[in-house]
Amino acid sequence: MPDRLSESMGVALYAMFIGLLVPSVRSNMRILWVALLAMGVNYVCQRFGMNQGWAIVVGTLIGGAGGIWLLEDEEEES
Repeated sequence: MPDRLSESMGVALYAMFIGLLVPSVRSNMRILWVALLAMGVNYVCQRFGMNQGWAIVVGTLIGGAGGIWLLEDEEEES
């Protein structure tokens, strides 16, 4: 695979994530807080020297756990 194509795949991955996130945020603003929590944890982990791959895993796990806590009220209302 050419280097130029390989580098563009990283950008495509972020674009795909944003494309999936925006419709969800439009329907429910609490999802924005979950995404920001995961992003913040990822940033802090990388800032303190954690490997990028592990920082993504930790951010995803903590963001998911935060989503359970932030979004549990909606499930009770239904």
